[in-house]
Amino acid sequence: MNNNVSHEDEKIKFEDIIQTDVPLAQYTTMKIGGKAKYFCAPGRYEEFIVAINYAKENNLKINLLGLGSNLLISDKPIDGLTIRTSKLCRYSIRGNIFSCRAGMSLDRAINITQNDGMLGLEGLNGIPGSIGGAIYGNAGAYGYTISDRLLYVDYITFDGKSHRMDRNGEDFGYRDSPFKHMEKVMIFEAGFFLDKNKYSTFAKQVKDNNTKNRITKGLLTYPSAGSIFKNPKDEIAGKLIEACGLKNYSVGDAIICDTHANYIMNKNKATSDDVYKLSQICKEKVMQKFNIELEYEVQLLGDFS
Repeated sequence: MNNNVSHEDEKIKFEDIIQTDVPLAQYTTMKIGGKAKYFCAPGRYEEFIVAINYAKENNLKINLLGLGSNLLISDKPIDGLTIRTSKLCRYSIRGNIFSCRAGMSLDRAINITQNDGMLGLEGLNGIPGSIGGAIYGNAGAYGYTISDRLLYVDYITFDGKSHRMDRNGEDFGYRDSPFKHMEKVMIFEAGFFLDKNKYSTFAKQVKDNNTKNRITKGLLTYPSAGSIFKNPKDEIAGKLIEACGLKNYSVGDAIICDTHANYIMNKNKATSDDVYKLSQICKEKVMQKFNIELEYEVQLLGDFS
């Protein structure tokens, strides 16, 4: 199986790549979070294997961190080994197929493909985060989802073996992917089938409009993790929260956006506990008023008890 995972004959020592007590706030879009007890950011397959072997030998849980969007990290120390994928960002273009490693930012992937005259990813412009994280959560906006153009995903299980999953449309749903239902795996690379030589002013307009919409809604004013909750069936989470009178409601320095109530922003020095408490208020108020249980879209990492 050709999975584009390189194997370089080079001895790598865990002490060369693994750090201790690393603050994770710097690696999240919300700019909050505690310290990782153990941390590494592998740039190659071999480094990742060294890291997971270290975790196995020391009975450490593995936490995966992309570019830190769609994520709320506890203020408390994060046990285990936290692996950040941001250095995994190589890519290639072969005909209509664009392949890239999981750590590449979604916006960079869009810019690369558009500069090469490829159409298909522009509807996702402005969504923060990495390719791997976007696939994991089947990120989407304005009627587009990343799985629409997905061709295959190469992933690594924590026993060090590599695998390929060909995209099946039935495997992906609203903010859902097969990887959410698999344990001890990391998305390593993905391939997308795009339209070649069809980039147009329409594609640029779609991309520009998405960015404009986010600016207009104030979504880029303060650090945030993106939408806190999934939209319930036939409902919009932000509308439900707004109907509870929670726009501009705050706990500490965590505040609900006044133009999009499904966004909680870090106005200055919010803590993860502030954000979590504010999200719980949203859940409670919506349940009381509408008897609807909001489900988190953001991933929670660490202890929030």
